[in-house]
Amino acid sequence: MPALITTSPSGDEAEAREIAARFGLAYAARANRLIDELLALAGGSPVLVLSARTAELFSSTQDEHGAVQLVRRRATLGMALMRLAHVLESEPDSLLRASGLRPGEVVIDATLGLGCDALLAAHATGSTVIAFEKSPLLAAFTQAALRRPSGKGRLAKAALDAGARIDVRAGDHREVLASMPDKSADVILFDPMFRAPIDAAPVFDVVRDYAEMGQLSPETLLQARRVARRGVLIKDSPRGTELRRLGVTNLYARRFLFGWLDAT
Repeated sequence: MPALITTSPSGDEAEAREIAARFGLAYAARANRLIDELLALAGGSPVLVLSARTAELFSSTQDEHGAVQLVRRRATLGMALMRLAHVLESEPDSLLRASGLRPGEVVIDATLGLGCDALLAAHATGSTVIAFEKSPLLAAFTQAALRRPSGKGRLAKAALDAGARIDVRAGDHREVLASMPDKSADVILFDPMFRAPIDAAPVFDVVRDYAEMGQLSPETLLQARRVARRGVLIKDSPRGTELRRLGVTNLYARRFLFGWLDAT
């Protein structure tokens, strides 16, 4: 059974049904069921619970002694909000500086993950960001987070506005890019999973557990360069292992390396 989506008492059943249908997940009315009962209903698959202000992903695991433990993860924009707060104070952002995104540009985020780069891109361009995530569960988790930014005032409004411009889609970017017309977006972003992840925030466990761990291929980059009007940006860990493997020259930017390929 696919992952299950339901609501808390304050949640919107229409939203839960919409997200479940969009990402190919199962929906079940809460009907006063406890989390353990929902997990049993899901046949061991995770359960995403939507409330008015928060979204939480529940799953179960066994410890070294075989005892079942409940794992609870809150959908949050976390690092994205911190980066957006810096941008609102006119501080530089490494991804925006490396990509040179301009107002009005159309961006494809080919590896959405938790939506951090997509949120910054949507804010910088003021345009729609088309974002692909192969894992339907991770796509739903991130979609829920984008609709529920924490923070207050200007920051919360900016995050909500930018999040509303992110068109989250469940799909394999390799297949999607191969089917897209030439020059159909300005910039394409890739943030492939690092072979040795460096982010320690607990929410990143969701990415490690559910995102695809495959490497970018030269063939995928050729397709991306064909689809792009301006170019392709690839993020890598400070070691630059992936950029070297792909033969892409890196640009250093604080905690990460970025590689840029002009469109063909």
